[in-house]
Amino acid sequence: MTGSDFDAAAPPAEPPSSARTVVLISLCAAAAIAYVQRNCIGVAESTIRAELGMTKQQMGWALSGFFLTYSLFQIPTGWLGERLGPRKTLPFYSAAWSGATAITGLAGTAAVILASSRDGDINAYDVLDDNLELRWSARLKGEIRALPVIADEQIFVRTVDGQLSALSLGDGSIQWTVSRRVPALSLTGNSQPIIRGDLVIAGFDDGKISAFSRVDGQTVWETTVSRSTGRTEIERLVDLDGQFILKDGIIYISSYQGRLAAIQAVDGNLLWSRKFSSYQSIVADEEALYLSGDNSHIWSIDRRTGSAFWKQEVLHARKITAPLLIGDKLVVADLEGYVHWLDKSDGSLRGRVRPTRSRHIAQPLIWDNRIMVIDSEGILSSLYLKNSP
Repeated sequence: MTGSDFDAAAPPAEPPSSARTVVLISLCAAAAIAYVQRNCIGVAESTIRAELGMTKQQMGWALSGFFLTYSLFQIPTGWLGERLGPRKTLPFYSAAWSGATAITGLAGTAAVILASSRDGDINAYDVLDDNLELRWSARLKGEIRALPVIADEQIFVRTVDGQLSALSLGDGSIQWTVSRRVPALSLTGNSQPIIRGDLVIAGFDDGKISAFSRVDGQTVWETTVSRSTGRTEIERLVDLDGQFILKDGIIYISSYQGRLAAIQAVDGNLLWSRKFSSYQSIVADEEALYLSGDNSHIWSIDRRTGSAFWKQEVLHARKITAPLLIGDKLVVADLEGYVHWLDKSDGSLRGRVRPTRSRHIAQPLIWDNRIMVIDSEGILSSLYLKNSP
């Protein structure tokens, strides 16, 4: 028997590659991600609804569409996978799913502009390209001096006659109205209501702040910030006209000739209060509150305790505006047209400029990295704050 009678020995087989392991791990990861996606939308529902201004009914339709689409495509995609094979169908499914996920970023809500007047008129306009189209017009009984607030499909409007009204964003119909007593004498103006979940919170001229249900206007809690004292109507003024703020679940609010207070938003419990008088808006960072007193002194107040970090009196009696917080600076404007900026750490005056010679009443605003101020003559000025030594 010769060697030719035997087949040549087969070469040893190559070890298997790691491709199968990579594919298996990728499929397991894709299955896990798909499972998370099926469930996480329920957790993010409230955030999505708030961002897009959707009603609960509209969000219900969106959730139904997600789950119905997910369920109905199970059978046809499974059949297609068996007919064409996983190598052709899985890349297609992944690309289609990724594309559908990407275009959800284009979702949005139609922009709406509200315009109100001192006569109680309020108009809603849809923004269509470069034009405005009137959606509806309504009239309330009282003068409107505070900006209306939009939340989901509702508008909340505070009027000088002590009323807070909820209107439908869709057609302007009044859903409910609550009223509070207005003293015989009060300051001109009101603060905006603020929204926290299912509550709308508003301050009134009798020194009280109240939280109402957004559904029906029922009072959830009410807290007295300041009580009227004194013999004359002027001495008894305790209006909550300065814009209060909500930060980390705590409301910070001040009254004229009354007190500055920190209140829990969930139940109205008073955390601390101190004697203070202001009709200006409050601004805050993580550590402190910054506000102007009625005598034009600027204060920095500890958010936790209500004690003062510092007080700056250099602008006494200059009728300054509420401060604007920008970086490490505070910006205020005054009755002679000056705009001042101060160091927020110690209140030291860092500089000033005089864009006009008329009184500034409105709080400075920040827009496109510039400070915007407007005076009583309607002159709008744009300022750039340079780094100061």
